[in-house]
Amino acid sequence: MKTPINREIVKQEIDKMGLETLGLASIRELNRIVNNIESATGDQFIRMEMGVPGLAPPQIAVDAEIAALQQGVGSKYPPFDGIPQLKTEISAFVKNFVDVDIPAESCFPTVGSMQGCYMAMMCCARRIKGKDRILFIDPGFPVNKHQARVLGLPYAHFDVYEYRGDKLEAKLETYLEKNDVAAIMYSNPNNPAWICFTQKELEIIGNLATNGRPAHRYDRHPRKTVPFHRQQPYALFRQ
Repeated sequence: MKTPINREIVKQEIDKMGLETLGLASIRELNRIVNNIESATGDQFIRMEMGVPGLAPPQIAVDAEIAALQQGVGSKYPPFDGIPQLKTEISAFVKNFVDVDIPAESCFPTVGSMQGCYMAMMCCARRIKGKDRILFIDPGFPVNKHQARVLGLPYAHFDVYEYRGDKLEAKLETYLEKNDVAAIMYSNPNNPAWICFTQKELEIIGNLATNGRPAHRYDRHPRKTVPFHRQQPYALFRQ
């Protein structure tokens, strides 16, 4: 059977990696396989495994970067707290899309979602003495668990597959009742399953995080907001 990409070459590149099955490949292994297939066939893939689809950036973004370089931005570091104009726009974005009021001074641009999550874990785990455990709702971004280890933070996790809908609340409560969870981290949509939480499930997580429970981190692709309950809310965005 004819396939869009030569199946023999695809099989050959998968076999070279020594994988028992492609379904067990890590993101980086999959990235390497696709790179090798592209090199061997000359065919191009729409790249989603690393969150980089290979689509051209919008012209308005290109023009803005050119203008910034012409204004000398490349000769100095950005302000530690972030570029004021960007912080203002982050505040407006959060208000427009999720109707939450966050002052511009409480918005912290980062160099990427990975750094944002890292920073958020450091903050969450030091807010309340005795609450330093991170709860991950899987599937999520595996690197975040490595970040928790580097920070010396304990963590727990569970696969959400069997706990959709109303079942999610009871499952979360089994962890939260121990009263040591600093934050809940989840991806929506998640990688690699690409499922999205329903409005009901998001309400469950939000209510538990609001009612005297831990902070929650909404890990969206690209990962963006980091609201904290009962205190001045904050948001971390990519810069």
